[in-house]
Amino acid sequence: MTKSNIQEDFLYQQVADRIEQLIRQGGLKTGDKLLSVRMLSTEQGISMSTAYQAYTQLEARGLIESRPKSGYYVKFNPTRNLPLPRISSPNLLSNRSAFRR
Repeated sequence: MTKSNIQEDFLYQQVADRIEQLIRQGGLKTGDKLLSVRMLSTEQGISMSTAYQAYTQLEARGLIESRPKSGYYVKFNPTRNLPLPRISSPNLLSNRSAFRR
């Protein structure tokens, strides 16, 4: 078995990959609260242990964070969410008359 075949066998990895795809495509944004482990387990038809492992995997990838007594949230990532600022180049010579007295 190759490494990729072994990874495909792990259900938690597949669940984590689907959630990661949602985050990267903008379906889940910074600060969005994820389903509880129990709700993810019910929705996906997986054990709570598998749901927990999926979230742990996403935490290790730096995509989500756990907040005690609150749940799991999509973590801020500046390269994912912020567009680069546009460079403006005002034409100061054409507006000189506005500064004259």
